[in-house]
Amino acid sequence: MNSFEDFASNLSVDDIEALDDEDDLIEALLLNDEDEDEYMWNEMITSIIHQSNVMKQVPRPCRTRPFSGHMLVEDMLAGHPDRSYSCFRMSSEAILLLKNVLIEKNALRPTRYLSCNEQLCIFLYGISHALSNRVLAEIFQHSGETISRHYNNVLNAILSLKQDYIQLPTADVDVHPKIRENPNFFPYFKKALGAIDGSHIPVIVKKKNTTGIVIERISYLKM
Repeated sequence: MNSFEDFASNLSVDDIEALDDEDDLIEALLLNDEDEDEYMWNEMITSIIHQSNVMKQVPRPCRTRPFSGHMLVEDMLAGHPDRSYSCFRMSSEAILLLKNVLIEKNALRPTRYLSCNEQLCIFLYGISHALSNRVLAEIFQHSGETISRHYNNVLNAILSLKQDYIQLPTADVDVHPKIRENPNFFPYFKKALGAIDGSHIPVIVKKKNTTGIVIERISYLKM
């Protein structure tokens, strides 16, 4: 090397990080050229610090998979029916019908980077497999903030359909025959409003509030 400038320009990031101790840095300078004056030393140190800062400011892409989440969704929806059902617990036809209903009610709309198909599939994939935000971010190649925002948007869109598809029983409705005619249910559930058709809903309830809840031989309680 002919100068400190050449010495500094040839240092790699690993070399710079290795010289994190001041004594090591000074020793390296002395080994390079013991006759250089203090001015050149300052120039050398400034050059190293500047080069290190520039390198650290260059962002490294996080989502670098060659195919996007949109491509993944479209491939699954157009592929074998079993793939869609395995991933989203719904057939491709049902997903597209649900998407059209949400769009017609103005509850769901595409954005600049996410189609309605992808938004809906992010939500369905998450609830079908109880996936975390970070796992969904990796699968669909979006940031955690984007996943969270669209997940909640679709959730609110689904909830907006409750008035059209869910009809709650009124207080004066007669006891369902399946309850009234079964001694295992009646009179214990004579005032119960809801499903008694074998629907299982896992819940977590405080021990002091478990009175009247059916405790089965599984790891959670059933309402």
